[in-house]
Amino acid sequence: MKRYLKSLYVSLISHDFELQELLRRVESCCADPEAQVLDLGCGHGRLLRPLTERGRKVTGVDENESIVASNRQSGLNCLSTAEFARSEAMFDVIVMSHLVEHFAPEALLGFMDRQLDRLRPGGSLVIATPLSSPYFYDDLDHVRPYPPGSIQMVFAPGVPQTRFRPRNRLVLRDLWFRRAHFRPVSFRGRQMKSWTTMPLAAIESASAIAFHLSFGLIGRTDGWIGVFEKNPG
Repeated sequence: MKRYLKSLYVSLISHDFELQELLRRVESCCADPEAQVLDLGCGHGRLLRPLTERGRKVTGVDENESIVASNRQSGLNCLSTAEFARSEAMFDVIVMSHLVEHFAPEALLGFMDRQLDRLRPGGSLVIATPLSSPYFYDDLDHVRPYPPGSIQMVFAPGVPQTRFRPRNRLVLRDLWFRRAHFRPVSFRGRQMKSWTTMPLAAIESASAIAFHLSFGLIGRTDGWIGVFEKNPG
């Protein structure tokens, strides 16, 4: 019984709504079956694997060479950042899934502009990233959250309202906000086993159930997916 309850708890709080929304949007950008997709910061293949299994022409890139080797052993097309830098391939779709939040602003803008040089005019940039939340900095690699407006402020057509002057311009074509159940965060029982651990798990389970039953109305917005078109002009 205890094992069943633990399994139920994990399934309630960890359902990945975002992945299906992300896959749907990436595939909607691939009207041509031969469209070349680039998955930057692909990690262990959360997106790279299902896109490959669906027959998409997708290349993953990651800076962790152990991950790159593991992906290759699994039959995935994956490059190290050094290998990618030496290539001159162009792409129809570039995906930055849970990547931009790992950069400071000036570093991010330069990084994005360099990657957009590899995106064909009229191609799509798909960004998935978290918003500010009480648990955003649980990941020590997170530098800061970027709402969609901050990307548009720099890359939208016209004169940017920042010091950075990008070579590339983007037009927002689609936007989806990710919602999740309310989570108790700043409690001792979240970080170590104590008498509050089980009550907190019960509270979070109830919150997750309310989230599911209300179709996401009882919850909070904690991330977004945006589809941007590279402005040919």
